[in-house]
Amino acid sequence: MRKNQTSFRTTAVHSGESAYLRHYCLPWWRSILCAWLCALALGLVASLITTMSGPAMQLLLDHDGESFLSFHTLFGDRLGSWIRLLSSKEGLKRQELIIALPPALAILASLKALLYSSQSFLWERSGELISQDIRRDLMNAFLHLSPAARRSAEGRKVESDLSAHLTTDIRLTREYFVHFYGGLPRELCQLILMAGVLMALSIKLFLIFFFCIIPLIAMMKQLGKKLKKRASRALSDYSDLTEWLQQRLLGIETIKHYGTEVLEISGMQKQTTKLNQHFLRAARVRARTSPVIECTAFTAVSAILALAFRDIRAGELSGAVAVSFFSTLAMVSQSASMVGRYFNSNREGSAAVIRLLTLSRFLSQSGSGKRLSVSDGDDGHHLHEGIEKEGHDVLISCHNLTIRHPGMSQAALQSFEYKFRKGFIYCITGPSGAGKSTLFQALLGLISPDSGTIHKTKQRTGYMPQLPLLMNANIAENIAYPDLRADHQRVQSSLRKAGLSDEIMALHDGILHNPMQEGSGLSGGQIQRIFLARVFYHDFSVLLFDEGTSALDPEAEQKIYASLKEMKQRGCCIIMIAHRPTALSIADHILTLQEGHLISS
Repeated sequence: MRKNQTSFRTTAVHSGESAYLRHYCLPWWRSILCAWLCALALGLVASLITTMSGPAMQLLLDHDGESFLSFHTLFGDRLGSWIRLLSSKEGLKRQELIIALPPALAILASLKALLYSSQSFLWERSGELISQDIRRDLMNAFLHLSPAARRSAEGRKVESDLSAHLTTDIRLTREYFVHFYGGLPRELCQLILMAGVLMALSIKLFLIFFFCIIPLIAMMKQLGKKLKKRASRALSDYSDLTEWLQQRLLGIETIKHYGTEVLEISGMQKQTTKLNQHFLRAARVRARTSPVIECTAFTAVSAILALAFRDIRAGELSGAVAVSFFSTLAMVSQSASMVGRYFNSNREGSAAVIRLLTLSRFLSQSGSGKRLSVSDGDDGHHLHEGIEKEGHDVLISCHNLTIRHPGMSQAALQSFEYKFRKGFIYCITGPSGAGKSTLFQALLGLISPDSGTIHKTKQRTGYMPQLPLLMNANIAENIAYPDLRADHQRVQSSLRKAGLSDEIMALHDGILHNPMQEGSGLSGGQIQRIFLARVFYHDFSVLLFDEGTSALDPEAEQKIYASLKEMKQRGCCIIMIAHRPTALSIADHILTLQEGHLISS
């Protein structure tokens, strides 16, 4: 089933925005069908209510009139003929109408409210579920993006805009779905049904109304094109502003250190001014919609009203029919106004859907292929056999590894050849820019080599970053990640190995403390040791250690190195980027890199 969904998604992505959005509607077709049926029933009920308003007004104003009211008087020639044919009666007695009309109107009004709330809930629910599916698929595709695609200029742009895509664009897409598939069809259904009622009540008055709205449709089409174009520009500016703000928030310490607050505020003001200009241009187009609709509707109603008065005076139109006609016309005007509002939001939503479609196309094209240069034993059985031929103790084997970053003439790593074996500690050292971080990125699968291969066994690999960032979760969950449930005994044991047990247990809620919600209160060294506890918790077979003790004091550092030696004794392969003599002292092998070349090992 999942394979078929993926295949359909690929087809939908390359078919266009309509097919892309329809694909996400398919799993929820039952709810959507129920919502459409409710909308159809809502239109029928609303038409009945407006049709019965004329007879109700006739009863209120004409106390001493005829005791028998014909359907022709109550509903006009055409509609009255249909009712007479269906009921086999010429009309109703006044007393019958007085008894039947109030409860009928009350029942219809209650049914209308129930149908409206039901279809609204179904559309909102379906829209939220579809948004959830789109967000999940985009995030899944982004996380599986190939290293080569991630390094490209378009990949870096996607990464910077991702938060805007997953928030603003999906929110607008959700509104687009709710309005385009829900609100717009509902109002159009009511317009069509009520147009039929208007024709049945008075064809002459209806034709005047119809010819008045033809130029309105043409004007709305032109306004829609402008709005879609300007909304797309505004969304692009919003993505740029989001990226800019994220960069400044992450670099707040640098801003405070250099005292560049005024400069950064000025930069934000320029970004915001540009964004506001495009938003205001889109707002001006939106602002024109309602006046255009209202002016056109006022002109049409004025012409219809003048003609209706003339027909009433001439005896060609009854007061009941005129009241029903204008009540229906009021509902038509209300629906037309809603159509105009949905028309505006649909244009903005359509621009958001196109942005998501463009993102989906890039992710589907860039993330679907296998990694040709980096394999972990699961990508092909022959690769796993190849590493076994080199010895059962070899966990990672690099063959003629060359990596060149985009825009750089010199390779960051050149012809790197080495085998990392279990039960050893390797220290990688060298000056800045020597290729240490590049090698780690390649071993982690974050970038693909330009040439050469990396063969890895199926052993689990742990990673200790130089600048660890905690998740919005409690300490136990941070340590157990990616396990969904934390074993508290293992968590406490890992904290002891990391030399942090006493400090964490001194917190009022211990390992259940959430530093992100309750205020961190943790030093850089404590955060670093929480990540080290994660390493000890999982007991990885391969550990990549990127200066993981840089924030620790000498005593804590020695405790960590003692724990790493224990891991080595159990067969763990530890690869460290390190410069301190204490780190080099525990290494079994020291690899020195210079200008991307391995000069000693």
